[in-house]
Amino acid sequence: MKSWLKIGTVVAPVPFVFFVYKGNHPMWVKTLSTLWTAFMCLLYLGMIISPESNDLANLITFNIMALFAFFACSGLITLVKKSIQKTNNNNTINSQPKDIETQLERKPASNSPKTSAPIQPKETNTSAAQSSAEQELLTPRREKALYNLANKILEDDVVDLEESKKLRAWFKRYPESKEDPKTKELAATVELYLEDKVLDNDEALHLFVLLTDFCDGFEEREQANEKPKKKPAPTSGKRINIKESSGLSFLNELELGAQYFMNYKDAAGKVSDREIVLRKIEQNASGATYVKAFCLMRNSIRTFRADRITGICNVETGEAFV
Repeated sequence: MKSWLKIGTVVAPVPFVFFVYKGNHPMWVKTLSTLWTAFMCLLYLGMIISPESNDLANLITFNIMALFAFFACSGLITLVKKSIQKTNNNNTINSQPKDIETQLERKPASNSPKTSAPIQPKETNTSAAQSSAEQELLTPRREKALYNLANKILEDDVVDLEESKKLRAWFKRYPESKEDPKTKELAATVELYLEDKVLDNDEALHLFVLLTDFCDGFEEREQANEKPKKKPAPTSGKRINIKESSGLSFLNELELGAQYFMNYKDAAGKVSDREIVLRKIEQNASGATYVKAFCLMRNSIRTFRADRITGICNVETGEAFV
């Protein structure tokens, strides 16, 4: 719900509640606006009947207090809904592997003791193949289309609100991608962040990292045997200042524009080699540090979490920093 609509609902609730119902808002927003309109109408009626209704100062003070109360109520409900949905998404992701293991354990138990020994491995392999086939829901052609969309979003180094809406529309168009292991986390995250129709800096940076991980995984599967072409990146001699208390003080010794060889651990714990040209180092509001660089092995711009860097050295001098 936009700010101007909230202010209008408090100051002039009767005409503005029409715009709330006309817009594409969740049911809880329409319900809250209706209840607030009824409440304000009763209060205004009481103020008109009251002998002190001509006091303009009291009317202005009442409107200001009502505005703060409505904003607080709306924000509290939004935070509660977001925390509940995030908890449900985490429970869904954590419960899925347990269900698969339970199905694999139950199938051999129905066999007789004489035939269980030779048949059990076959049934286990068959059930495992069926479960893997069920997880591979996203076709290679659609995965390639998502990769092209992700590259367009990553071109300007920023994920804005309009780009995230396009990403959500793509997932809604192909709902099977929400169950695919390669895109499940990305689909759930973009749906969660856009529930309030606002994308802050931390959420945009998190989406940028998830898109980068998806593009890396796609390129590893598609171009495993191909040698990447190297492109020059812009250089700069600026220094980066990171607090020593963060445990990432080695970043202070790096130079923007310099070329480094890096060992990087992804979200799955797999360590891979990267050759990068350093561009920028950022910190979000929660203190997480991100390294933006031109990846010569991927031939595109990538964002890395600084706490996942397990080793880094200067290509030209050979000096190791981690």
